[in-house]
Amino acid sequence: MVISPTYSIFSCSCRENGNSSFCANLIQQHFSVNEIFYPCKISLQHCIGCGYCDTHKGQCIHTTKHVDTVYHLYQKIFQVQHVIFIIPIYFYHVPAPLKAFIDRSQAWFSTPQEEKPAQHTQVKIIFIGAREKGEKLFEGAYLSMKYAMLSIGAKIHTPLNLYGLDHKTDLQNNIDKQNQIIEYLKQC
Repeated sequence: MVISPTYSIFSCSCRENGNSSFCANLIQQHFSVNEIFYPCKISLQHCIGCGYCDTHKGQCIHTTKHVDTVYHLYQKIFQVQHVIFIIPIYFYHVPAPLKAFIDRSQAWFSTPQEEKPAQHTQVKIIFIGAREKGEKLFEGAYLSMKYAMLSIGAKIHTPLNLYGLDHKTDLQNNIDKQNQIIEYLKQC
């Protein structure tokens, strides 16, 4: 008997109760879920390009000054084995708040591979695009996520790219795409 992993979910839409939220709830109904985070709904401290992490590997100047929500979210990733990012595509990329989160992975970029904090973390990504087609629709977002996850040492799986989900209830009304999500998570 194969035991399904327990997931931590990052539902990354800025829109309330849309396709990303529905996707997170769908996953929660079919799989074991530890926690759901909504990074685009909290204040995230963006990289200021100060270079602090160049000399303090794995650390950011923001962490030394105040409560650092980005650092807190990364710590959640470091503590689990399976993470799912549900990411809507805005103009060929991730929502702006999530980009701030991605950029902060720079703190671990030059950390030696054997010291990277997410070495045992598996990452799956579900991209949600409004367009019906477009071979490059998810490319920029995927590359940013791929290199952010490599910076922290996580293993990233091939993403699931879902097209044609524009209106808030499109995924809720599309059983075929719901089944794609469930099958994607069963695969690896």
